[in-house]
Amino acid sequence: MAYQGDGIQYHPQGYQGTNAGQPQPNQEAGPPGFQPVPHMAALPNIPPGLEYLTQVDQILIHQKRYSMFQSRTEYEILNTVNQKIFHAKEEREWCGPVLDIRVYDNSQYHVLHLLQPAHYCSWTEELEVYSPTAGCLIGYIVKNWEAFSISFSILNIAKEVVLRVVGPGFGMAGFSDVNFEVKTGNESQTIGLITRVWRGFRKEMFSSSDHYSVQFPIDLDAKVKALLLSTGIFIDHLYYEESRRNN
Repeated sequence: MAYQGDGIQYHPQGYQGTNAGQPQPNQEAGPPGFQPVPHMAALPNIPPGLEYLTQVDQILIHQKRYSMFQSRTEYEILNTVNQKIFHAKEEREWCGPVLDIRVYDNSQYHVLHLLQPAHYCSWTEELEVYSPTAGCLIGYIVKNWEAFSISFSILNIAKEVVLRVVGPGFGMAGFSDVNFEVKTGNESQTIGLITRVWRGFRKEMFSSSDHYSVQFPIDLDAKVKALLLSTGIFIDHLYYEESRRNN
């Protein structure tokens, strides 16, 4: 069965598990340099390709830039021992979506799709997250408009608030890590953290590649972990990548 919404349609792929099968046609493997995570078989109720997320409570997002002329952002998603889980690539089209990022596993299966459609005459900053392998929508990340802070709501497919991500004020601390707390839907408890990692003055000045750490409870639903991963990329796009492109 295909899933269609907001102008995009997916058909479930013949997926066999992380590291299984062959690369899909016309898809290039990510750059070398990281060992892949171990193979995992399919798990019930987990979108194909996201099985490894059930095993971890922290992931790292490394933005990759191979030249100063690179116009499309890429990311390596790693575990804490620098094994590669996913590789993400931005797609850009004239008059296309505001943000379109495809996430691939180590066998080059397209396992996540992050899409921010172009909503004209709207102030909404909303990211849709799909599982192409399962042929379904996973959820949404919505930027909240608040006077003195930055925050996001993590929504399920029914648009019910699952988690909130609360960042610093608009000053965005300089020369240090920038933390976004992951809270329960009612903000009564902090359960995780998304951190833009400060890499030192020299690297920040002469390199445009950002690093993030995403922490969450190990027993959190894999789909929600995928939404938090997507939130880290969304934060980079909204507050750092767009600023860099405009300068």
